[in-house]
Amino acid sequence: MGEQKVYTPGPWQVRNNSIWLEVGPVNSVVADVFHGGGGQMFAPGTGDANARLIAAAPDLLAALEAIGPLLSECRCGDPDTCIACQALRSRRRAIDLALGPEGDRGAHEGETR
Repeated sequence: MGEQKVYTPGPWQVRNNSIWLEVGPVNSVVADVFHGGGGQMFAPGTGDANARLIAAAPDLLAALEAIGPLLSECRCGDPDTCIACQALRSRRRAIDLALGPEGDRGAHEGETR
């Protein structure tokens, strides 16, 4: 019982600071990445690096979701300093940031919040 994805599924490609979805003969821009704004310019190559990171988002999300069943809650007793607990929280935060609030997307299959 998977949830419906409302974002444009990958894979996405980077071309000239734009993120493209290429499906057969159809090419669509998913997003444009700019080098700066508000009078601020970033170092050369920053736009390309940002575009690559954004283009990897669907694959990164899929990887975080796929490893969920392999992980269990840590029972270390010290969640504030435990590296495993911190990693599990980071994974959960990243998925929540990508998918939005629970009210918009629902809980992930087999997981509690």
